[in-house]
Amino acid sequence: MENLEKQCPFCGRSFIAWIKSKEYCSTTCASRAYFAENREYLEEWRRKKIPILNVECRNCGKIFETQNSKKIFCSNDCKIEHFNAIRPTTKEEIRECPVCKKIFRPMQKTGVGRTYCTDQCRNKAMNEKRWAATQGKNWDHQKRKWKGNWFKALERDSFTCQICKRQRKPYEKSRDRRYILEVHHKDGTGEHRGLSNYNLDNLTTLCAECHREFHTKINLVQINGEYFVKGRIFDILGIQQIKTLSPGPNDGAHLPQRVAP
Repeated sequence: MENLEKQCPFCGRSFIAWIKSKEYCSTTCASRAYFAENREYLEEWRRKKIPILNVECRNCGKIFETQNSKKIFCSNDCKIEHFNAIRPTTKEEIRECPVCKKIFRPMQKTGVGRTYCTDQCRNKAMNEKRWAATQGKNWDHQKRKWKGNWFKALERDSFTCQICKRQRKPYEKSRDRRYILEVHHKDGTGEHRGLSNYNLDNLTTLCAECHREFHTKINLVQINGEYFVKGRIFDILGIQQIKTLSPGPNDGAHLPQRVAP
């Protein structure tokens, strides 16, 4: 069957009809069109199917019609006024949010003990408290890392990256993880069990961004049949020549092979 291009009578959008009887571009348009054409019939059917109740508002005493048997207030304003009247009032009506410093009047529903103006401010404060509690434990653990030499390296370098000279205070929170201080092994052994050299003279302080330059941003290139290595870290350190190393049987012993210009 040949495909037909049609225009949806509800939204006006053009579409390809796979069958001749298809009138609407989607089931959504078909449902909305049906409801629009039969609105009065559907509302009348609903009124007959679900009985209309006359209910007295529990707050103002007004009689109103509803098809919801659980509805006891004529409006949302009456609902709020009723529950505020039966709940205990707050001891302090006007407060200052400790996060955004906004002056707010808490609702009586949530006012007792409420400190923050919104749930967003409350979540932000709780996350900071959790972070401080978690990092405090982690910091104590880190200070004992590598027989204490991890922290001694940071102290010796005055908590300063030895490449970019960016300084950070110890135990300082930062959303930008590029500037978090890390301790680098000069001999490249890293944290390999049984192979790492944790001596203080083998450790240096780097920020995460500069640390990444040592391990991931050094490229091997081939020019006219010769191999060269390039990377921004060589320019930063002013390195003109390097020696290549081959791993030993345990991937830890390195032997110098040749000098590359």
